[in-house]
Amino acid sequence: MKNNQWPNALIAVVVVLCSLVLLAALATAVGAFRGSAAGPTLTIDFKDVTGLKPHSQVRYAGATIGAIEDLRYLTAEERGASQDSAYAVRATIRLKENSPPLRQDVRAAIGAESLLGEKFIDLTPGRPDSPALSADAILLANSDDPVDQINELLAQIRADYPNLMRPITNGLSRVDSLIEQSTLLLTN
Repeated sequence: MKNNQWPNALIAVVVVLCSLVLLAALATAVGAFRGSAAGPTLTIDFKDVTGLKPHSQVRYAGATIGAIEDLRYLTAEERGASQDSAYAVRATIRLKENSPPLRQDVRAAIGAESLLGEKFIDLTPGRPDSPALSADAILLANSDDPVDQINELLAQIRADYPNLMRPITNGLSRVDSLIEQSTLLLTN
């Protein structure tokens, strides 16, 4: 009887070893055993992070350049010291070592490939001639709220208004002059 037990024990050991190898492969694929990347970190404050979680992707112009390392609520002191106290959650991002340099005018928002797809942080590149983003900078994410987007657009128009008024006035006076000349031409 002792000779019949060795094949059964050997089969049990092989099954356990194969199960451990499959578990390690699954954990690595899911990200449980990822080592910390050597790349830089980036901090982004959000009003709402619905759909985001640790290890969600970070994309720059559509390409994956990192993942969310940590999500945490801002303290009352941090919210009070922020540029906008409506931002309540801070995401710490770990970028890949070979990620492109980020500029000060980079924009962050929550994106998704489809309505029901996984959410990710979408970084929109800024102008290549703008200054580099400092290592300790905290980005404020763009809101998907239409009211916030309209307010942001109005703020941009308000900032550009003084610079636009002179060319608009000059253009309107030229159009007025052209209309006067056209009416004289038609009457003659």
